[in-house]
Amino acid sequence: MEDEYLEDLAYVRKEPNIKNLNNVWRKDLSDHSGFADQCADSYNQRRMWWPGKSLDQKKHAIDAKPWVGASDQEVPVIDPRINTLVALCMNAIRDGNVSAAPVNGEDAERAAATTVFIRWMLDCWIPNSYDQIELSLNDMFEKGMAATWCGWEKRLRTHLEEIDLEQIAEQFPEAAELFADEDRVEEAIEVFQQSFEGVNVKRAKKALKQLRKNGVAEIPVIKGDIDRPVVESKCPRSDIIYPSYTMDTKKVDRVHIRHFMSIQDLTAAIYSEGWDEDWVEDIIEEHMGMTSQDMDGPYGSRNAYMANQSSTLFNLGNRDAEDLVEVIRTFQRLVDEEDGAEGYYQTIWSPAQSENDEGNMGYGLFELLNGYDEFPIALTTMTRDSKRIYDVRNVSDLLRGNQRQSKVNRDASNDQLSISMNPPRTHPAGRPASVWGAGADFATRRGEEGLYKTLDVPDTHREGMEREKFLSDEADFIMGLKENSSMALTRQQYFVNRALVHVAEIARLSYKGYQKFYDGEDIHFRITNTPDPQTFNKGPTDEELDIKIFYDVRTQDSEYVKQSSETILKLLQSDPTGTVDPSEALRVVAQLTVPQFASRILRSAEASRADVLKKVSQDLALIASGQSVGAQPNGGDIAIEYIQQYAQQEDITQKLVEDPMFAQRLSAYLDQYTFQKQQNEVNAQTGRIGTPPTDLQGINTLA
Repeated sequence: MEDEYLEDLAYVRKEPNIKNLNNVWRKDLSDHSGFADQCADSYNQRRMWWPGKSLDQKKHAIDAKPWVGASDQEVPVIDPRINTLVALCMNAIRDGNVSAAPVNGEDAERAAATTVFIRWMLDCWIPNSYDQIELSLNDMFEKGMAATWCGWEKRLRTHLEEIDLEQIAEQFPEAAELFADEDRVEEAIEVFQQSFEGVNVKRAKKALKQLRKNGVAEIPVIKGDIDRPVVESKCPRSDIIYPSYTMDTKKVDRVHIRHFMSIQDLTAAIYSEGWDEDWVEDIIEEHMGMTSQDMDGPYGSRNAYMANQSSTLFNLGNRDAEDLVEVIRTFQRLVDEEDGAEGYYQTIWSPAQSENDEGNMGYGLFELLNGYDEFPIALTTMTRDSKRIYDVRNVSDLLRGNQRQSKVNRDASNDQLSISMNPPRTHPAGRPASVWGAGADFATRRGEEGLYKTLDVPDTHREGMEREKFLSDEADFIMGLKENSSMALTRQQYFVNRALVHVAEIARLSYKGYQKFYDGEDIHFRITNTPDPQTFNKGPTDEELDIKIFYDVRTQDSEYVKQSSETILKLLQSDPTGTVDPSEALRVVAQLTVPQFASRILRSAEASRADVLKKVSQDLALIASGQSVGAQPNGGDIAIEYIQQYAQQEDITQKLVEDPMFAQRLSAYLDQYTFQKQQNEVNAQTGRIGTPPTDLQGINTLA
């Protein structure tokens, strides 16, 4: 029996054994509990949750120490540093330089176009991409791991509109007569579907019934289609579960993705992903409704006592999510027993669904992910100091002691300040009951007869503040946030690089989804400072990209930016051989000094080249028609190369021989670009050394 169970998890079957899949899901959850507890503790530490916490940040328990009403202060150490690191990484992602090139290609133009496309995909095409990335980065620093699911969204954009028999008669005269005939139901449904795109059998039956009864029906009208990548951050504690032994997420045999889905989401999945309609209907009718306890369980948003505490503090209650159901998307790497071929499969199922009569749970979808050689999930840990992905550390692990000690110190300082400003008093024994705390009276046999006496309380407030500052500085040092420190910059760069690696993986997986699922061959998109849409061809479906994102954290230092910019400009001015590319030097300086505006004031090299080629092409058409035109400004080598290629075309070569005036016009046009190139060289050297080159001093540079 055990062998059969294991084989079902390793080999391809005609259909999945959901009962076994449910068992392994529960096992993976159970094995995952240690990491889940670590995440729960980190969650509570970051948000400073603890038992008995009150909104006034004072202790009210009967056994409170050192007294009832003493300080119970929040001292945030972990949360602000996570927020700072996330902000640093998000700035790096937005301002970083993207490099994307086919792994097996040497086409520089293709690499340049792909780079522009990848940046546009992250910035514009993937909906809410940066919001999802920010959620994942919060998970990386809070829980030690960032996980992002990279899927594809393909569906029709529809909305309901009313249509009556009169409108149908105008558009489909024969159909109108058929729809009114109650004896031809099946034929009418078929014609209805043919006449109105996007109408399924169920909707067609309903519409026909409405038409025959009321003369008016509601039908879905297609307003366009959605065909795009989609990314979704998955909480590594609760929403994405790997086997506990996982060391390489690319080679693991399974992974579970957890979704909470509404009726709308489930229904849409029937048409967008091909989920079984009967299974979806059963889920909606029989298994909708999740309690907060169901959603938390052993792997939810916070542990049990903190959930209760939050309800007490904010009166949240134990609200039910009546319109949600738990759905699991299990990806498996399975082997075909007949030929040993390996494939990646996904199964859609729900733990909420009861067992059917056959003893097996139903499923919404079971399919081979054609073309996939890995799971579509980007996963990155905050540090990589262990082979096991769940053996990770997070910011809370590193700063828990500092935050706890800072709280103890702050509470002691507050209590000391309270008791100094309102010190306790002694009085003769036998008078009021003894208590302790600020302003308290307590009996003593050593007081002066019949008198109250205020106690002398030592002032340790200054020492407490100095201690808290030390703990804060230490926390900054640990996380690489201490100013004016080369070690801090190294630490910051490390964390930024981990974030950039995660985003580059998201981009790579999204690009693979684009190659596999996008229906069109070309895609048109707009980038900043280009008048015309850019066109990108997705190329071969198996094209692998090497994607990198670069960002130097030192660019946050204004002095470093100033010195670097001055160095680049001096290098450009003193370049004796013309080795330095002026346009690239200008681009680097702009990205250093005004990164938020660089993309707006500088066109990409690809866009500049495309613009020059477009204008030169137009000029050549005018020259061929008999007109003389002047060179475009800053055409340079691009124009010269294009004109030379143009002149080598067979029909143009013949025209140059047959039409001397055409040859004269084209030669004059090319000469202008050649002179323009020489002029630029003159200007460059004159700027460097104060005199034109000797071989060009005879040229009238003002011509």
